[in-house]
Amino acid sequence: MCHETSDGLDYMIAGKYRGGPVPEGFELRTVPALTWAMFDCPGPVPEALQTVTSRIFTEWLPQNPDWLPDGDLFMEYYPMGDSSAPDYRSQVWIPVKNKQNCR
Repeated sequence: MCHETSDGLDYMIAGKYRGGPVPEGFELRTVPALTWAMFDCPGPVPEALQTVTSRIFTEWLPQNPDWLPDGDLFMEYYPMGDSSAPDYRSQVWIPVKNKQNCR
């Protein structure tokens, strides 16, 4: 998870909380209910992730007639597997809101 703050960008490794005590040194944070646009990043990390993230903000969002970014949080998803393999598929998730609901 990446969270923009006044001090910069917090980059966190996260997992689903299933209850019980939180180990020392860990934090429990709640991700707000949002609408997420999810983008596949085919190819080795970090190149594929960087390419897709750049395209989201320079192509998809500016050219999309329906959606705006919503908030200061975005997530990266890394499934199990060889993240350096040409057929690896990570994802970028960004929160979005419908432009029609902003009027």
